[in-house]
Amino acid sequence: GLNFLYEQTHIFDALIQHAFGGPDIDSGTWNDNRGDMTSDFFTDFNSDFLSWIWGRGANGSFHTSYKTSGGQRVYMEWGYLYLILKGGIIYLFLYVYCLLHGAYVGYFRSKNAFSKALSIMCLILILNLVSTGAEPQYSMLYILSWMCFGLVERNEVRSLSDHEIYNYFNTLVCY
Repeated sequence: GLNFLYEQTHIFDALIQHAFGGPDIDSGTWNDNRGDMTSDFFTDFNSDFLSWIWGRGANGSFHTSYKTSGGQRVYMEWGYLYLILKGGIIYLFLYVYCLLHGAYVGYFRSKNAFSKALSIMCLILILNLVSTGAEPQYSMLYILSWMCFGLVERNEVRSLSDHEIYNYFNTLVCY
C-alpha cells in the first residue's frame, strides 16, 4: 500500500513539502520553521547576556517575529535551547552533568542489567536534546529522565544482582 501511495500519488511529495519547506506560517498553513525560531531566539538572547547564564525562568519567553505567537514564545523546539530559555547555561550544564554521571555509574559501576539499561536511557535522553528536538519540559519524558537518574544513582539498586532485580519486579507484579 505504501509503495502504491509513493509511486502513484503525490501524497509523500505534499507531506515533505509541508514539513520542510511549504508555505509560510502567516499564510494559514502550519510550517515548522525551526531555523527562523532559532534565529529569533539567538537575536533576543544576544541582546541580554545574563539570559544566557540564568535563563528567563519557568515562564520565560523570547521575542519572535511571528504574529501567530503574539510576538513572544514560551517554549523552544530544541531541547538544549529550551533548557537555556528556562534556566540558562547553568541549568543545561547541570542537567547534562547529572545524566552523564548517571550513565557512567549505571554502566560501569553496576552489577545488573537493569542499571545498565537505565544508564543507556540516560544517554538517549542527552542525545534527545539535540537530535529529535524534544523539549525537556514538565512532561512524562522529563519525569522519566529524573526517575532513571534517581534509580541509577542509588547504590542499593546498582549493587543488586539480576536475580534479585527479577524477584523484586515479580513481587511487585503479584501484589
